[in-house]
Amino acid sequence: LIAVSNSVRRTLLSHGIPESKIVVVYNSTLDQTFLLHTDKEFNILWENRGKISPFTFLSVAMFTGMKGHKEIVDAVHAYTQIEHAPPIKVRLVGDGSKRADILAYIVSRGLSECFEIAGASNNIPHHLDTAHAFIHLAEQETFGIVLAEAGGRGLPAIASNVGGIPEVID
Repeated sequence: LIAVSNSVRRTLLSHGIPESKIVVVYNSTLDQTFLLHTDKEFNILWENRGKISPFTFLSVAMFTGMKGHKEIVDAVHAYTQIEHAPPIKVRLVGDGSKRADILAYIVSRGLSECFEIAGASNNIPHHLDTAHAFIHLAEQETFGIVLAEAGGRGLPAIASNVGGIPEVID
């Protein structure tokens, strides 16, 4: 059996699969558009990011109820309670069955001006390049390819310490 992370390997072992039958092969198939190839590309990208205001966080995930969207909203709400906190923006890219619930939750917390709901997108590199940091607070993740994509575009990430995520973020 092939496991995409040691986290998955441990799960398989806990279900009685013999260790000798499990091989970990990380999901490292990133399209070249996600990778910065030179220091110059990195520096130009960060120079352009410096022109973006306010500070922008990005989350790319399906709205399943398990990808941490509610926790992101709660964190932004806590941040906005800090006196004289500079403005921030969180762009949520993705779609799914819980999208309307998260939108309603954002409105109920009075945070509409802090969020941009981008919906599904075929141009994730553009979204990565127009943000300052990536945030992914999933309840469970076997690998976290979105975190590898964010890292490939030079974005620092805030992520939950679950599943395969710690194997992507060092």
